[in-house]
Amino acid sequence: MAKYTILVRDTKDPKNLRFLTVKEEIMKEIKTEVTDPETNEVKEIVTYKGTGEFRTVEYFENNKQAFEEKYLELLNNYSRSQLLPMSLESYVLDMIFDSDKENGV
Repeated sequence: MAKYTILVRDTKDPKNLRFLTVKEEIMKEIKTEVTDPETNEVKEIVTYKGTGEFRTVEYFENNKQAFEEKYLELLNNYSRSQLLPMSLESYVLDMIFDSDKENGV
C-alpha cells in the first residue's frame, strides 16, 4: 500500500527539505464490552473520541484522491517550486539463506 506525503522546500535555503506537518487531535480509546444475545459471546468494541488536545505530526495520506486535494489546497499558500509530492512504497523482503543446499543437508 502506498503512502503519500509532501516535502516542503525551505525558502531561505532551497537545499533544505522537510516533511509537511499538520496538527492532529489526540484521540482517546474507549473500550466497551457487548454481549451478543444469540451466542452469549462477549465482544469488545473500540471507539475513539477526541480529547480536545492537539499534536503536530508529519502529514501522510493513504488515499490518493485525498492527497491530491491536499496538494491543491497547499498551492494557495505555497509556490509550486516549494512543494515536492512523494509516494512512499512499502516493500516486503524475503531473504533466503543457504539456498544452494537441498533438503537442509
